[in-house]
Amino acid sequence: MERLLDLIGRSATAHPGRNAVTLNRQSYSYEMILEAANRLRGSLLEMGIHRGDRVAIMLPNSPHFPIVYYAVLGLGAVALPLNIMLKARELAYQLEDSEARAIIAWENFASEIEKATASLEMLTFRIYLGDAVPSASLNLVDLIRQGSPVLPSTEVVPEDVAVILYTAGVTGRPKGAELTHHNLAYHAVEFRNLLRMSVKDRLLAVIPFYHALGQGMLLNLAFVSGAEIVIQSRFHPGDALRALQDDGITYFLGVPTMYSLISGFPSAQKYDTRSLRYCISGGAKLPAQLALQFGEHCGHILIEGYGLSETSSMVCLNLMANSGYNGSVGSAIRGIALKIVGDNNVELPIGEVGEILVRGETVMRGYRGRPELSAQALRDGWFHTGDLGRMDIDGNLYLVDRKDDMILKSGFKIYPREIEEVLEQLPHVQEVAVVGVPDTLVGEEIKACIVLKDGADLSSGDIIEYCREHMAAYKCPRAVRFYKELPKAPGGKIVKGELRGGSEPILPMKERENTFVVDDSR
Repeated sequence: MERLLDLIGRSATAHPGRNAVTLNRQSYSYEMILEAANRLRGSLLEMGIHRGDRVAIMLPNSPHFPIVYYAVLGLGAVALPLNIMLKARELAYQLEDSEARAIIAWENFASEIEKATASLEMLTFRIYLGDAVPSASLNLVDLIRQGSPVLPSTEVVPEDVAVILYTAGVTGRPKGAELTHHNLAYHAVEFRNLLRMSVKDRLLAVIPFYHALGQGMLLNLAFVSGAEIVIQSRFHPGDALRALQDDGITYFLGVPTMYSLISGFPSAQKYDTRSLRYCISGGAKLPAQLALQFGEHCGHILIEGYGLSETSSMVCLNLMANSGYNGSVGSAIRGIALKIVGDNNVELPIGEVGEILVRGETVMRGYRGRPELSAQALRDGWFHTGDLGRMDIDGNLYLVDRKDDMILKSGFKIYPREIEEVLEQLPHVQEVAVVGVPDTLVGEEIKACIVLKDGADLSSGDIIEYCREHMAAYKCPRAVRFYKELPKAPGGKIVKGELRGGSEPILPMKERENTFVVDDSR
């Protein structure tokens, strides 16, 4: 077993002057990025950050993300990439649950971070990128510039936890999936080989690096391959098409919503995107009509994959899509096994629908601090995904649905119970249920179904504004409907299936293009 940092070190040694990251036409070589990571590692070590300590990272896509990420991994500390759209309440939960010792963030996120960390005794260091650094905190650029270079620790072993990715689950509270150095290294090498990624490739990064896809199928994949990442700080279909044309991009990774916006962009056919080798879709089920439409409008086959945070990102990739879209997410990569089981956990015959189970080299060690949930999810050596699917005779997987009420919007997993808990804090709300409703742009939109207390006077605008103050933008309901009472089963449980209909207005496309922004500083 190898370590991710050793693989990346070989790329830097072989091609030190090659561009690793480009942002706004400014390029940073592999030598520059890893030299900065070595210096930051020296500063963190001097501060007392050691092997096993959790270090949160709240940065937009930028050259500083890999510097921080690989500095932390090289110490043997554990990187905790945070969604940059999280608010103070959500941040406080993840920082406390992970027992993070430090957070490294962009200055624009300081307000929420300072509120979130005010009472967290475990979190000792707050480090910011930018000029407006709050008092009692440190400056990231100063730590990089002043640090004495320290090479990756030789004490770190492949079985050590490298990254914690928080993901929603059946409990309604996010839980931290612990991925090891081996998980990440194996995933990067396997997809490098599968996609024949090399120093000749240029990857367009619009998926955020804090996301499992952004780390597994962009950042680590590129750095292990010696390829170049071209960053766009905010997704816009026109900007993406211009980059595909002007920057010689060979690899594009997006969620279905992005491909829908690109396909529908005026004059999309006029852009010359012949340099592209792969257009890969992940994060949510790819609608068949979109796959066909994208091929017609943009001249490229969409290759769909499937994976989860708990599996280090993708475990399947339908490379056979080049011969025509067939609705499959492909077969498992080498080192991964899949099977479909019924409610009794018995493997089902070919073609029957059941729960998707995954086993192999990229599956997480478990959920941090949750032995019971870990044991439930990792039974008999298999990870129970909670997703429903079927397999054909050739081992190709077809996604069908999800077992629980999870909402999947623009590649983000959203658990309704978390939103319901926020809305239940409103004194005028008597009862609330949150459901996902089909949406052609983002896959699913969020609908809040609310019963108000007698005499209460709240509008849908009041509800949405309250959510925006207490949750990340992508979790906020885009449709609100008021009810006299919610439908219930005889036992009193709300029947959510009856709430998914209706004709509530959804925000127009113009107001939703930035649902999956990399830079949410607006």
